[in-house]
Amino acid sequence: MREFHDAETAEEREAIYRFRYEQYIENLGRVLPGIDEKRRMLHEPHDDESHHTYITDSRGDICAAVTETPLTCRHIPGRWEEIFDLDGFEGVQPEQVTVTTRLILRPDFRRSTLLGRLMCYMYRRACENGCELDLIHCASTLVGMYEQLGFRRYTENFNTSDLGSYRIPMMLIMGDSDHLHKVRSPFYKIVTKLPPIETHLDKLLIRFPKLSSAVNTRLMSEEALYE
Repeated sequence: MREFHDAETAEEREAIYRFRYEQYIENLGRVLPGIDEKRRMLHEPHDDESHHTYITDSRGDICAAVTETPLTCRHIPGRWEEIFDLDGFEGVQPEQVTVTTRLILRPDFRRSTLLGRLMCYMYRRACENGCELDLIHCASTLVGMYEQLGFRRYTENFNTSDLGSYRIPMMLIMGDSDHLHKVRSPFYKIVTKLPPIETHLDKLLIRFPKLSSAVNTRLMSEEALYE
């Protein structure tokens, strides 16, 4: 039985930072901001005000983790202002916008449905907590997956050495049920059972014309998507 957890204690958060270090640094050989070689952790200042979700396996070991940071966080990375074009979010309150980062699964779970379950758990919880927009930046190889989940490209791509690759910023408008239905997102089943969520769609489309572009994705079953 794999269990979902919302990290509430310092010990839980530190376990997540160690899990990140094991996966990103030791297993993937990445060089990232926030490396603590002495304690074998991957931790940045905004982590202290972020929400961390993790899943444990039958032995109680972490097998997946992800972080959501509200824009009200006092220590958000300075580069976020530029790469996410935050000046364009007119009418959207900072507490209604999150940035999702550090989504990682242990290798032995990467060809399972665990990713889908984790994403749906996060989506429902974020909606229930008043989130209206979620932002990510991902590698080009993952754009198709995120597009089918409902994320859309909206601003300029960027390249940065500390993240190790060309990155694509993407936006999920949490309450845009029409778009979620169009791309066959698993989130559609969830949003239809929740109270209406403000989308700010008209203003966002004016500020970010790319949002209205056709989604270039190959629709597939949920099982194939996560695989």
